[in-house]
Amino acid sequence: MTPSCYICFLRQAESVCDLVGADAATRTRVLRAVCAVLSLVPDTVTPPEVSDGVHKAVRDTLGVADPYHELKREYNNKALERVPALEELCEASADPLAAYVRAALCGNIIDFGCATPFDLDATYAEMASWQLDGAVLARLRDDLGRARSLLFLTDNAGEIVFDALLLRHIRKTTGIECITVAVKGGPWINDAMEEDAAAAGIRAGDGITILRIGTGERGTGMMRTSPAFANVCETHDVIISKGQANWELLGDRPGMYFLLMAKCPLIASAFGTKPQSPVLHRSS
Repeated sequence: MTPSCYICFLRQAESVCDLVGADAATRTRVLRAVCAVLSLVPDTVTPPEVSDGVHKAVRDTLGVADPYHELKREYNNKALERVPALEELCEASADPLAAYVRAALCGNIIDFGCATPFDLDATYAEMASWQLDGAVLARLRDDLGRARSLLFLTDNAGEIVFDALLLRHIRKTTGIECITVAVKGGPWINDAMEEDAAAAGIRAGDGITILRIGTGERGTGMMRTSPAFANVCETHDVIISKGQANWELLGDRPGMYFLLMAKCPLIASAFGTKPQSPVLHRSS
């Protein structure tokens, strides 16, 4: 957590208030509730560990279980409209794996929690020109070729449609028999849940397992900081993780692949790149 993280959480709370049309009195209650959460934050925790409490306070104060529900459906549908042309484009590429990785990275721009408005059309138009880290891509290709199991940590709704294309390509071109797809077990900004995975064509069965990741509320699934989750990681040959928050929490775990758009200036700086840039990274 840095000073800018506190400001960002308050901005996220205001964004939810905008979305639901909260009046001034309700906004004040929401911001006070978030400030109460932030006032108890230890210096040693990461932003994702704080975010569960922040967004629970926002939802509880507003009395809205899933403020982003309709937006998630809208962006699932927008992404699905692109699937035929995108799949044709990736399959025609000289390196289909790289093309599908770029598509998955493109999808990560769909994020209603970041300060900068995103432009999916512009990002989509640019993705073919992105230069990925060749050494990391080659290592990913080799690891997937040897693996029998894959853990895939999703991030946002809409984005998960692009992830599904990458997963379909991996299943078709490798010997991987078991894929575990992690989704949020409850509402959290526009993060993908099991219903979003289903909309993208990812369902349990035929070698695919759905893993629910907790939001800090009872019954929403295992927490990423738990021993149970660490055990899941240990039992998979390859781990691909989407989004900034997963890198903030899990970036010190060796051998994980991280695919993200660096939307936060601090995250971009950590990778030596500019905000709104794609990152393909393997932790060491």
